[in-house]
Amino acid sequence: MDTSLNFSARAPRWPLLLLLPTLVLCAVLALSWRAQLQQRAQVEQLESRATSRLVNNTRLPAARSPARTTPLPLLQALETAWGDDVALLRLEIEPDTARTRLTLRARSQGALQDFVTRLRKAGVEARLLSQESLPTDGALSGAQSATMEIGA
Repeated sequence: MDTSLNFSARAPRWPLLLLLPTLVLCAVLALSWRAQLQQRAQVEQLESRATSRLVNNTRLPAARSPARTTPLPLLQALETAWGDDVALLRLEIEPDTARTRLTLRARSQGALQDFVTRLRKAGVEARLLSQESLPTDGALSGAQSATMEIGA
């Protein structure tokens, strides 16, 4: 029996093969954790700035100037003038000029005229920009498409 020690035997490499990916994974996790901490600190800093502005009554830029008129009364008048014989296809509100543009479809020429009359009775100025007769398909014979501008 050979009882001598063999110094030429190599140590197994599998612990090194496991250690290298583990170290890389730890480095990636540490970097992402650091980035997350920095992002949280930035958010907290922005929140504290916003809170201090509100507390100090510093005026923030307003999205809307208080001098502008709201189209709410015009829309309420439009609601009272509305009927079952008119369908709204498009509504464009221009806050600077206090004008509202409507694209609508009426069952007939008379229904369109009745709608304009109801608008004027509600105190709304209505101006017809364009009007066209739609092709007849039986159920909607005489239907009209119109674009108008309304304002108080």
